[in-house]
Amino acid sequence: PSANMPGMRGTSTRVVTIGGWVYIASGLLGFLQFPKFHATGEQIVAVAGLVMCLAVGVGLLMRRNWARWVTLGMSLLTWTLGSLALIWAIVTLLQSLARARGMSFPLLAIWLFVYAIVAIFIWLNFRLFERLNSEAGRDEFNTPETESLAAAKSTAACIAWCAACWIVVQSGGSGAERDRR
Repeated sequence: PSANMPGMRGTSTRVVTIGGWVYIASGLLGFLQFPKFHATGEQIVAVAGLVMCLAVGVGLLMRRNWARWVTLGMSLLTWTLGSLALIWAIVTLLQSLARARGMSFPLLAIWLFVYAIVAIFIWLNFRLFERLNSEAGRDEFNTPETESLAAAKSTAACIAWCAACWIVVQSGGSGAERDRR
C-alpha cells in the first residue's frame, strides 16, 4: 500500500493508527481497576488521565490536530524517560542476578517478557513522535502553517499536567476524602 494512493495508508501512517488504538486500549483497561468509584484524589486524577487517553486515541484515529499536539509531548516523554527507566531496570536486574547467583528461569522469563513489552511500547512512542513531528505527519493532520514549537509546548503542557496531578494526589484528594480521615 502506498500513502499516495487514495484510500490507502502507507506504513508510516500505520504507527498513528496503532498508537491511537494503544491509547484507547490503555484507557479502557485502566477503567477495569475501578469496580467502585469513591471520588478520592487518586481516582479522580486516574479517571481524568484515562478519559484523556481515550479522547487522544479517538482523536489520533480521526486525524485531529489537537490529538497530534497532545501526543507529541506524551510520546516524547515516554520514549526518552521510558528508555532511561528501562536501561536502569535492566541494569538493576543484572545486578540482582549477579548477587543472587542466578534466578529461577520462570521468574527471569517473566521479567524479560515485561521488559520486551516495555521496549516495544517505547519504540512505538519513538516512531509515533517521529511521524507526528515530521512534515508528512503535519500534513496528515492538517496542521496550520503557523504552528511553531509544537513538541516543546506539548511537552511543557504534559509536564504541567503531571505536576498538577501529583499536587492533587499529594494534597490528600477531595474534601470528602479528608473528612473521612
